[in-house]
Amino acid sequence: MLAARQNTQLSQAEIESIRAKERQLQWKVLERKKNKTVALRRDRAAMLASVLVIFALAFCYTFMETRIFNCGLEINRLNAEAAAIEKENDRQSLNVISLASLERIEPYARLNLGMVFPDQKDIAYVRYSGYVSVAALAQEEEVLPVVSDISTNPMDYVSPILQTLEQLFNDYLFNENR
Repeated sequence: MLAARQNTQLSQAEIESIRAKERQLQWKVLERKKNKTVALRRDRAAMLASVLVIFALAFCYTFMETRIFNCGLEINRLNAEAAAIEKENDRQSLNVISLASLERIEPYARLNLGMVFPDQKDIAYVRYSGYVSVAALAQEEEVLPVVSDISTNPMDYVSPILQTLEQLFNDYLFNENR
C-alpha cells in the first residue's frame, strides 16, 4: 500500500515543482494582463494627448482665421474712410479754388474794403539793393534794405544793358527810314 500510495501520490518535491510551475504560469498570465493594462492606459493617455493637441490646433486655427477676417474688415473700413476723406479733400480744394478766384475777390475788395485800382501816378518804383553785409548779420540785428532812390518811371530801374537792347529793338522795329 505504501508502494501504491507512493505511485499514486507524487512526491512532495514534485508537487511543489508543479505548483511552482503553475504559479509561474499564473504569474506570467497576470504579468501579461498587467502589461496589457499598462499598455492600454498608455495608449489611452497618448490618444487623449493627441485629441487635446488636435483640439488646441483647431482652436488656434479658428482664432487666426477670425483675426484675419477682422483685419480684412478693418482694411475695408479704412479704405472706405480714406476714399471719403479724399472725396472731402477734393470738395474742399474746389471750394478753395472758388473762394480764391479773382472774380469773387475783386468785387468783394471794391465793395466791402473800399479798394480801387491805382493810377500811374500812385505807383512808385524803388531801387532796392538786397545785399546785406556780413557784419550786419553777425550783429544779429534787424537790417532794413537800402533804398537808394524812388521814381515813378519803371525804366529807371532796368539795367543799362536791357535799356540799350530795348532802344535797339525799338529803333529797328519802329524805324520809319527802312
